Parts: sequence; structure tokens; C-alpha cells
Amino acid sequence: MAVGLKRSAQRGLSLIEMLVVLGVIVAVAGMVIVSTGDSGERARSGTIIGSLNGLKSALNNYAASNNKEPESFDSLTDSAGALFWGLTPLLTTATPEAQARDFDGADTAVNGEASLLQALVDAGVTKVVQMNTSGTGDATWNSSNGTTLDIATAISGGTVVDLAELTDSGETKLGLTSGPNEVYVIVGVGKTATLVKNGIDEAPTCQPPSGTPETMYSRFLVVYQVMSGGVALKRAKRVDVVSSDFKTQEQHEQDWHSTN
Repeated sequence: MAVGLKRSAQRGLSLIEMLVVLGVIVAVAGMVIVSTGDSGERARSGTIIGSLNGLKSALNNYAASNNKEPESFDSLTDSAGALFWGLTPLLTTATPEAQARDFDGADTAVNGEASLLQALVDAGVTKVVQMNTSGTGDATWNSSNGTTLDIATAISGGTVVDLAELTDSGETKLGLTSGPNEVYVIVGVGKTATLVKNGIDEAPTCQPPSGTPETMYSRFLVVYQVMSGGVALKRAKRVDVVSSDFKTQEQHEQDWHSTN
């Protein structure tokens, strides 16, 4: 006897079911993207924390062995006296953390600018290296124009040295005492710094939060205080080492834990 075959009915997904499936896929994809982004930022923070630890230790060892600070740091200013173009993209637009300043070696008044420069010289920071202008070199690897600025000579000759200093906003961001009676000079640990080969093998870099080292300055910054309470210090005091986006080690540690 012949047996009749019955074809199984096939039913497609309804519109509602398709939307539910699509929603699940989008949600999972979003979780993966967020997780990947958090992992990248966490890795960046972890690398910067390690570099800051090593750099601070090297600076301390150098100062203890030589009884002075290293020199030939990056000045973070160019030949026109402007703040280095590679640093400006890392500043907060409305309230920038740093600015260029003309320190006049001829200002020999009590607590004048010559005494602020002298504080750097007495600490061992006798020379800095000038940065290139926009359109020349890049922001990190070839950031210097090769000109050495002798701070001691500027004092004796009564000439101007262009350096970078923290603004009130920068001082506040870094948790430092702020105001017009406080002056903090910032320099970059570039490849010409005497700390290189005398404490560290090469100048370390810190990956910027966006962009690339070619377009944003990616060296670490050393902060020296030269005036406190309106009085020039006898010897500049190293108060911190921070990443080029003006964040302290403690702030990077907070970022690291927040993405954990």
C-alpha cells in the first residue's frame, strides 16, 4: 500500500521575533565595544603608571648621585617664544594648563624673574633645548630645533629665556598650591636630557589620549617650583612628574581602577 508523504510546514520569523533577535545582537556588540575600549584605556593607564614610577625613581637617583637635577630638558617653547605646538592639543581649551612666559634675566629686583631663573640654575637645570616651530619635524621624535638655551648665561647677560609655566588651572588640576604668588616651570624629558644614559636608557613616551606621538607631544613633564608665597626659592624644587596631558600618577591610578 502506498504511503503518502506529508511535507513539514516551514514558518519564517515574524517581524517581532526578528526585532528581538536584532536587539540582542546590538546589545552584545555594544558590550564588546565598551569592554574593548575600557581595556585599551586601562592598558594605557597601566603603562603610564609604570613609566612614571620608573622616571621618578631615576630622577631621585640622579639627584642623589649628582647633588643636582638633570639638565637639557625640552623647553616646551619655540624660537618665537610661543608654547610648543605639539603640547597645545593636549591643553583644555577654555582653561589651558600651561602657557609660555618670558623670564627676563635683567629683572634683578628682589624676587624678580632673574631670581626665578637662578633657582633653576642652582638646582642644576642650567640648560634647556628649544622646540621646533609648527610644520617642522614632529611633536615627539624630532621635536627640538637643536638650539640650547643657557639659563645661566641669560642671567649674567640680562637676556630673556622663554619657558613654559603652569597656569592657575594647571596648578589646580595637579593638586598644587595655586595663585599669583606661586610659579611652577614645566620641562619635558626629551632625548637630549642628561638623565638619558645616566639613569634611563632612553626618553620614555606616554601615549596621548587621542591622536599620535607625531601630532601630540608624548614625553613626560617635570614640574619645578621656583616661587612659593611670592618669594623666589633659593633652589628650584621638583614637585611632580606628570604625563603630557597634565595628569598625575594618582589620577592615572584612579583611571586604571575605574576601568577594572
